[in-house]
Amino acid sequence: MMDRQTVGDANPTDAGHSAERIVVAITTRERPRMLANCLTACLAAERPPAASVRVVVIDNDPVGSGRAVVAEVVAACGARVDYVVEPKPGIPAVRNRALDVAATLQARWLAFIDDDSLPDPRWLVALIGALRREGAQLAGGPILFGAPREAMGAWRSFICRGLVASSRRRLWWRGRLARARADKTVITTANWCADLPWLMARGLRFDDRYARSGGEDTAMDRAMRHGGANVIYEPAALVTEIVPAERLTLRYQFARRMHAGMVRGHQRRGERRSAQVLPGAIALGALSLVGAGFLFPAGILAALASPALGAQLTIGAARMAGRGTGFVRGALGELPRQYRKVQGY
Repeated sequence: MMDRQTVGDANPTDAGHSAERIVVAITTRERPRMLANCLTACLAAERPPAASVRVVVIDNDPVGSGRAVVAEVVAACGARVDYVVEPKPGIPAVRNRALDVAATLQARWLAFIDDDSLPDPRWLVALIGALRREGAQLAGGPILFGAPREAMGAWRSFICRGLVASSRRRLWWRGRLARARADKTVITTANWCADLPWLMARGLRFDDRYARSGGEDTAMDRAMRHGGANVIYEPAALVTEIVPAERLTLRYQFARRMHAGMVRGHQRRGERRSAQVLPGAIALGALSLVGAGFLFPAGILAALASPALGAQLTIGAARMAGRGTGFVRGALGELPRQYRKVQGY
């Protein structure tokens, strides 16, 4: 296992022994341009008051391909970044390495963001402010979709338009929910900040069973809630996920929701006996397929009048069918293997 390497000189925001230390962990693998954009945005983001911020890049590429990217960004920004290679493959290993690095740095708070995402300038201020204000142990916020910096044909542009519009509609809707309902939102590690000493005291780690399937963050959300954590959703803590062009297909949207459904069905199966879960999963799968059968032609027709609405309905149909199908497969004991191929740039 490679030791932590510090790149660059100390930044004034790192100073102050009385300040709470925040570690912002960026997880990455073989996406140099996305990493450069994310790291630049994180270093430029506003710092919370009475806090020192340390940015750590955890690279899951055993050869350390992200090191040169980090060095280039640090040279341009004049900041300091910790760079770590985690050779064990899988997202849980990367996130657990971040837990260990943050504990070594004596962090009070650990925030996660993915390399394909860009934080709003006040992202960290909003998260830390909400955690302090509510006395919470875990906070997260909305994840919007953004268009890739790649050429796209008409069909992929149509799908992209629908994804961006649907994410903004979801932001609007959740912003109008009562606080108690909004706080039931599952906090995923694309936009996540937790009380590190609280986690370490309870020995909570990301589950290695989800190394290839994803879902380690939803499992952590459930574990923290079951452990008595106060979990909150902060609408002002915005992150934008840049969607690679290769993901702008209905096939991918179906597969992504199917994988999420498989993970959820598998988790539900672990909480109860299979015989209790399977009938409900089959009923949900059937309803999802029927609903998708109505939604898809409605989306095609709606696109004639409003391309954005049509795209949202069409994508919704693919996702609905995928989630229902996945829930049945997960209830039967299957887990996906969706992270075998790196997507992005």
